[in-house]
Amino acid sequence: MQIFSARSVNTFTRRDSRAHVEIPRNQLLSPDATFTHPAANREANYPMMKLPLSLLAVGCAAVLAGCNVASSVTLTQENLDKIQDGMSATQVKTILGAPTESKEEPIPVVGGTKTTYTYTNSEGANVVIVLKNDTVQSKEGHFPAKK
Repeated sequence: MQIFSARSVNTFTRRDSRAHVEIPRNQLLSPDATFTHPAANREANYPMMKLPLSLLAVGCAAVLAGCNVASSVTLTQENLDKIQDGMSATQVKTILGAPTESKEEPIPVVGGTKTTYTYTNSEGANVVIVLKNDTVQSKEGHFPAKK
């Protein structure tokens, strides 16, 4: 429902449920006078709103899957045996995956950094890899007895 009222000699006020806009008298009387509500152009201002919901859901699932890298598949004695002294941190992560816990601390007097990667899983396996200046210095693993 639209209501027009005289506000002054040269303008009219158009009121409807969406907006309150002053329209000059000459535009009001012209045959091509149109009124577009600002919200009617929302899709042009926000193109992301056109993305399908399914695409958004797939993107969220991919992000969440990357947040929790399960290392239970990679924690085996065979994979621990592949880790050798002198390997880089990247090589360790390629074999065992992302560590469950990582701690980095400076090495006093000598300098450099000591990084400890701890891997655990729900079956009770526990692996600790110690790196000095980004190379493997020692490794230790405990695996539960298979039933």
